[in-house]
Amino acid sequence: MLQKYYLANLYTEQSNQRLATLQSALKPAYPAIVNSFYNELLNDENARKFLDNDLVETRLTKELGRWMEQTLSPKDAQQAQELVGIQRHVGEVHARINVPMSIVDSAMMMVKTGCFKALLEGLEDRNEVYDAVLLVNSILESSLSLINEAFLQGLVENERNAQSFRTNISSHELVLEVERVRTDLFNWLSETTLDLMSGTVVRAGTLSHADFALWITHKLDLVCDQSHICDKIKLLLKEAEAVLQNQQINSPRELCLLLNKNVNDIAWQLSEIARSLSQMTERTDPLTQLIDRKYLPPVIQKETRLAMMGQPAYAVIMLDIDHFKAINDQYGHHTGDIVLSHVGGMLRKTVRISDYCFRYGGEEFLVLLPECDTTQAHKIAENIRISLQSNPIIVEDNQCIKLSASLGIAPFTGHPDFMETIKAADEALYDAKRQGRNTTVISKVCCDLRSPSAVTM
Repeated sequence: MLQKYYLANLYTEQSNQRLATLQSALKPAYPAIVNSFYNELLNDENARKFLDNDLVETRLTKELGRWMEQTLSPKDAQQAQELVGIQRHVGEVHARINVPMSIVDSAMMMVKTGCFKALLEGLEDRNEVYDAVLLVNSILESSLSLINEAFLQGLVENERNAQSFRTNISSHELVLEVERVRTDLFNWLSETTLDLMSGTVVRAGTLSHADFALWITHKLDLVCDQSHICDKIKLLLKEAEAVLQNQQINSPRELCLLLNKNVNDIAWQLSEIARSLSQMTERTDPLTQLIDRKYLPPVIQKETRLAMMGQPAYAVIMLDIDHFKAINDQYGHHTGDIVLSHVGGMLRKTVRISDYCFRYGGEEFLVLLPECDTTQAHKIAENIRISLQSNPIIVEDNQCIKLSASLGIAPFTGHPDFMETIKAADEALYDAKRQGRNTTVISKVCCDLRSPSAVTM
């Protein structure tokens, strides 16, 4: 019985005939609905952060009109099924962007109101208006239910991945990473203490931009599931930064004592995290020791949210091993596995401790660089490329395999859908391949408007 309300079943012969007659009233109204839609949402503080971007505004003003025209036009059975997929895709994009469902529902209400107003003004027969409003409302409500269903599925999947992130990454690797952070923290304290005692003014910001501080800001929450410990460490970090900003108030000795207390408190909390991690069950990827691709969404979603809140933006590096198929064909898959393991190890050694390395698929890898501009990202990418090129692998029978890689870089595009940044990096990667491989290419057009892939409402 309820199946008749499913979107694909609403485009009956009678409904299609009615939709065909409604086009003259609806189509001219779409531009005004779009303008009203964005003006209204841009005045809302919560909605503005998802829309206040030239790329979003330029693309979506076109896409929303296209979406309305596509949804409210006659469909045969195949087109109706395709439309179901489109609505689900919209919901998946909303989940990636993490748009609150309340904003989506309010946005749909605005679209419906605009359509109803157009029908009231464009149709003279009241009975015809009633039937038209009923049909349009049914189609838009059914579309919204599909969007929200896909949204919730994506949200649940992201949350599940975030929760299982810690248990599916090698606890041994995480412990080593935490210990590396503690070492960098104490090294920073030693250098800063020497500077302060010698009368050197330590520049504000040297703490918050240190690698260990970036790790605390961007990775701590995903490594440690105890929010009170994470909050305590972040508070201690802010207090230490505040101490440095008041160098003229306190004597060098007092500054050093305060910093020493904060740093030791942070180090103790990190020790507790390391101790907890060491008790976790090992679930290690024996091949690359990198993070699995399925854990990328919760990580990059968080970085996108931070960037849109005003923090320094992230960058993405896509890397592909050159001629990997030829290596497999010539030396066998066992050697191919050795190559993948070698590349995974090289990546872990070359990137910053605040960075994330993912095995993206096959011989392709993704590196997420929090708080990293294009210049720094290019430097890191080149270090990776040169390191691989400079470290050939010796396999059975003392055969030497020289490796190289193609890399594409894209800074955060400003689009709330992180897939846009990944796509830009992927396109840069393929530009590197077209240029002859063993090279690094920076995305020329980060905000590519040529192939719209989503509608955000």
